[in-house]
Amino acid sequence: MATVVNTAIMAHGIIFLAGAVAGYLFVPIENIGVRILLACVAIFIIIPENITTIIGIPLGLAVLVFFFIRKKTDDCPGFTGGSVRGESI
Repeated sequence: MATVVNTAIMAHGIIFLAGAVAGYLFVPIENIGVRILLACVAIFIIIPENITTIIGIPLGLAVLVFFFIRKKTDDCPGFTGGSVRGESI
């Protein structure tokens, strides 16, 4: 059972690392600081120690929630601060 849990945790770390390298996680990431933050979160999760995993998972969840909310507000037609129907402002 521990192997399954560790594999699932490692997969989340790899997703964050891929987002940092590719520059896309739900939405395009233009800010280099956010990409570095994603890479740090990935490293925290991938390092096989309990304390780094405990630090990395909440940070990763916070980043995911932020980007998910940002994507939802960008897709909302009444939102004036982002793109509307995929068009750049």
